Amino acid sequence: MQVNMLKLEYHLVHSRWEGLGNTEDAIKMEKFIVQCIETYMSAVWSYRVDESAGLPTERLPGDDAGLLAAIGLIRLGLLGNRQNALLQAVAILQHLTQKSPFNYEALVTLTVLYTRIGAGWLAAECYSRLAIKNIQLPTLSWLLCTRLSTLHPHPPHINFKTQNEKVNADPTQHLSRALDYHLHLCETDQQEIYDFLEAGQYANLLQAMGNSVYNQLGFTKYMLLVEWARMERFSGAQSKLDFENRLPLETIDNRDRSPIPYWEAPDAVSLEEMLLPGKWPSHRWLSGQLFVALVSEATTKTNTFFDRDVVLRGLTAPNDLKDSSTPVENRQVDLARKCDSLIRIYKETGSDAKMITRDASAVMQGLGNIRQWQEETNKIIATMSLGDGCHLWKITESANAPDWEFFHTAYVGLDSCRVVEKTIDFIEAQNRKLQIIEPEKATEQIKRIRKQCDEYRIVLNSASFELSVSLSDQRHQEELLYTVIARQGNIEDTDPIAYWLRHLFVDEQHVRGTLARLQLAWKEALANVEKLTRSKVSA
Repeated sequence: MQVNMLKLEYHLVHSRWEGLGNTEDAIKMEKFIVQCIETYMSAVWSYRVDESAGLPTERLPGDDAGLLAAIGLIRLGLLGNRQNALLQAVAILQHLTQKSPFNYEALVTLTVLYTRIGAGWLAAECYSRLAIKNIQLPTLSWLLCTRLSTLHPHPPHINFKTQNEKVNADPTQHLSRALDYHLHLCETDQQEIYDFLEAGQYANLLQAMGNSVYNQLGFTKYMLLVEWARMERFSGAQSKLDFENRLPLETIDNRDRSPIPYWEAPDAVSLEEMLLPGKWPSHRWLSGQLFVALVSEATTKTNTFFDRDVVLRGLTAPNDLKDSSTPVENRQVDLARKCDSLIRIYKETGSDAKMITRDASAVMQGLGNIRQWQEETNKIIATMSLGDGCHLWKITESANAPDWEFFHTAYVGLDSCRVVEKTIDFIEAQNRKLQIIEPEKATEQIKRIRKQCDEYRIVLNSASFELSVSLSDQRHQEELLYTVIARQGNIEDTDPIAYWLRHLFVDEQHVRGTLARLQLAWKEALANVEKLTRSKVSA
């Protein structure tokens, strides 16, 4: 009864709080969170679990109070700009999912929260515990795989231990498994249709044909394709995916959004909106990302050009594209258009002297546009240095950590540099044959663009390295601990939430362990960014 009253209070009052207004609203939110923690503690202590006999397979009494406390802390952290609240939410959810390991809503919330704060392999670990497989993949794999190629596009580079050997903490394997299921689904559907036709089971045949259409038009498959393609671009592998003619005029959104708890009022910012990395991807977003992938592969193809109409018709409404894409994604699509225009000039220009003369100014202008785009991008990445704090998360008074936006901006920028370099390599090689512009002029422009790409990598490498060093500083670990729980014996005038979390986590080793793994996840992810900045991906 008490938990239901807390849910109702959150729904009617606190879910409408968006971090604005006077401090009284924030104080009310803090008091509500404390009340949820007290209720959760009372339920945990009154319902002792004999862990030697095995953990329960259902949620425990009071679990929803703990989940409510975490949701309130997430709202306080993301909308109220109180950064330690997110760490406190992580600690509560880790405790909740250890005591009640089959609480689906808590696992989902922790998965998406880890993604939001840039802890890629921890998110994959939680996702693995959800045991999503087969027919669930089209509807639920988005929980981890949305923008995964710009969050954690690599297998973990570290040796880590999990409590369960069956838990898989490799995000790339989860994406690969989901994509394989979708790519093989077409063959499975066709075989099923053939079997029903042979058996004369026409009712089942019609249903199977409908399922086949739904599976082939489902949004998730195409999202996984573009995410995997970017991972291939980072690894330097030759893409094995055939994008041509894959994208339909419209896709069916087959993603199930119900697993994320929705206890907010209809006109309030939902938990999903707060935690999702970027905006909810739509068909317009998909068209833009697929266009980038096709332009990236265009310079290696010998035909005139790919069938651009398959993708460009999805870009006919720029406003819709912006509504579902992040700012850096929109910039990358803009870059792809510039590169596309240049590549087309060289692929369509013959030996006609008039055509070559006409195209010379267009090429110079196109190279100038790319150089200007890269200059603006370098200014953006310069703000990601440790001192400026842009795209960084201030976890203590003296330490920062990367959030999802840091990695997203970094990886989209690195991918864009690759597209730029492949384009100018192609232009340089083709200009030697066609000489649309004077070689000296082409060389000068191309050198400047290459230098700008190198500068981008240098600045990003420096920012990643400084962050990693900061996270390794032993002095910050104690400071980080006591942003989550109050210091023992020093509870006067302290954060009331930290005070009650000190009572919940009597043994502070739980919090220490959670924070240590979180720091390790950040450093591991930063190490991969550094790795990509130190060497150019082969074309």
